[in-house]
Amino acid sequence: MKLINVLSEKFVKTLDDPPYYRNLKTFDKEHWFEGVWRTINQSYRRIPGGMGDLKNNDNKKKLKNDIFSLIEGFPNDNLMVDEWYQKSIKSLKNKYEKLTIGTSQKLINMMIKYILTSHYSGGHTDEQLSIKLRKNINLIHIPIDEYVIRNYGKEFKDSKDFIQNNKLGFGNNKSPWSYLELYSDYEKFQIKIREKRKELFYNSPLELEMDILWKK
Repeated sequence: MKLINVLSEKFVKTLDDPPYYRNLKTFDKEHWFEGVWRTINQSYRRIPGGMGDLKNNDNKKKLKNDIFSLIEGFPNDNLMVDEWYQKSIKSLKNKYEKLTIGTSQKLINMMIKYILTSHYSGGHTDEQLSIKLRKNINLIHIPIDEYVIRNYGKEFKDSKDFIQNNKLGFGNNKSPWSYLELYSDYEKFQIKIREKRKELFYNSPLELEMDILWKK
């Protein structure tokens, strides 16, 4: 069995148990979106004004539909993947006032992670959504949150230049993941992840994330 299958099975099993109660074995837009939404919900306690209009159920439904619509447009061409990520994350941030680059990337990247791990663990995911993601699995972005930032800082010596006190930034200003506003900082971190996955002989950034960085 390939590493991506082993790690996906472990991830899906972890989310199926308390405290998550998140079933990734069968594709379910509503259930999966609520799971992704809960992953960023706590971060809004630290953001002035909280979730604002996103607390409205109609706006949440629009956000869910926008996320899936964006993922449906994921490119076949590997040369277009990075452009797709930039346009998709920025489009969410620009459309919804309370979203940041940090929270927008988490919504998109967690949903992609759900779709892929469901497939690789033998679940019944949406094949039309997953096929293009799988084709470009070596370019997939990982979800960035406080655990990923903290564990990267513990694992890799080069982190001292851009991670301090679990905050991320490639200039003078470093922010918690949920406050991240510069796409360039987000992108540079994803490039670091791609470099590390090659150095450590992982087949995809997602394998590296689940094996090393996704732990509390």
